[in-house]
Amino acid sequence: MPGRFSWKGYLRLSLVSIPVKSYPAVNACSSHGVSLNPLHEKCHSRIKYVKTCPIHGEVPPDEIVSGFEYEKGHY
Repeated sequence: MPGRFSWKGYLRLSLVSIPVKSYPAVNACSSHGVSLNPLHEKCHSRIKYVKTCPIHGEVPPDEIVSGFEYEKGHY
């Protein structure tokens, strides 16, 4: 059974009204989600907020990719 709906209303098409409920796509209570970290494409080092790589310095936006950390420091 789905969780709590976030909005409830009706969709009306001419003479027909259809009840509609909207549910959130992600459960706010769940902490089991997958999170991706921004990485430098060439060396897979994690990108900091100021878009820098600890090995190569500042990184242009076209060199930033996402990666999953499966082990501490390994992508």
